[in-house]
Amino acid sequence: MEEINSDSTVAGELASGIFTAMAGLSSGGLVVSDGQSTISGNEAAQQAITEMRTMIQTINAAIATDANNLKSVAAEFEAADETIRRMVSRNG
Repeated sequence: MEEINSDSTVAGELASGIFTAMAGLSSGGLVVSDGQSTISGNEAAQQAITEMRTMIQTINAAIATDANNLKSVAAEFEAADETIRRMVSRNG
């Protein structure tokens, strides 16, 4: 019989990678808003930048929820596997 072996550490590492990627996305990169220029289209560009930042925050919140769920589900699988392992060893 194969050994039951879940490892929530792997899920934690994946979630950490996701959070690191999100931090890079949240930083906004090199996008800078020019509040002084009177060039045509500058106002629309400022609005687009603001909307983009809002969308990034919304996406980051959704991804953070998913990453946390990933860690939580992995921990639950690990606990369930341990319970099954004990049951099998008692009956085996």
